[in-house]
Amino acid sequence: MVWVFSAATFLFGIAVAFWVGVVKMESNLFLAILFTILGGVVLMVFLTMLLSRKIWSGRDKWYATSSYPSSGAENNPQNAIDKGKEWRSSSPQQSGQWFRVDLGKPKMLASIDFEPDQYWVEKPKKWSMMFNDKNRNVSLGKPVSGESFISVAGHDIPKLVQYITVYIEEPMNDMEEGSNYAKRYGKHVFWTISLRIKEYRFCIGNKKFGIHEL
Repeated sequence: MVWVFSAATFLFGIAVAFWVGVVKMESNLFLAILFTILGGVVLMVFLTMLLSRKIWSGRDKWYATSSYPSSGAENNPQNAIDKGKEWRSSSPQQSGQWFRVDLGKPKMLASIDFEPDQYWVEKPKKWSMMFNDKNRNVSLGKPVSGESFISVAGHDIPKLVQYITVYIEEPMNDMEEGSNYAKRYGKHVFWTISLRIKEYRFCIGNKKFGIHEL
């Protein structure tokens, strides 16, 4: 619907600009210039919407899953992709546990962050990340690994990615007995994720341009 509305608005703006600029130019030069500029602005807005790909890159098409069983609203994996919310595991971290997000279609990604918003300690000590295209059984490039904050950007991300999976390679160390965290949740650390992904607006050959957050 956005696509159709944008196209209709663009054609209407050009038609008005043409009518005023050509038919009425002799009677009112000021209006001719004004409406011609208006037509150009409408064109610019239309192209911006198209290049930003907001038309088809909504989070409502994403789907998240996890190896942890969901035991309540807080443990629903979809929370991780819902802005303003975050997903929290139903049990403490263990090696081999994973979290996966399906972006609905392959995208040119600029950066990926699987970070907690509220409980900053609730992240793996060591992690790895794998990428897949629309065929989830085919891996893209080499797995990326790191420690603490789960953040990947630049050349570490394949050109077109649809599935992103993060694995816990080594869980976070237990909290000290008597610490505020241990008193509230126990000494074993849970896993919390709030997903942030940025995408390139468009590319020409191997050159990528513009970045916006999905």
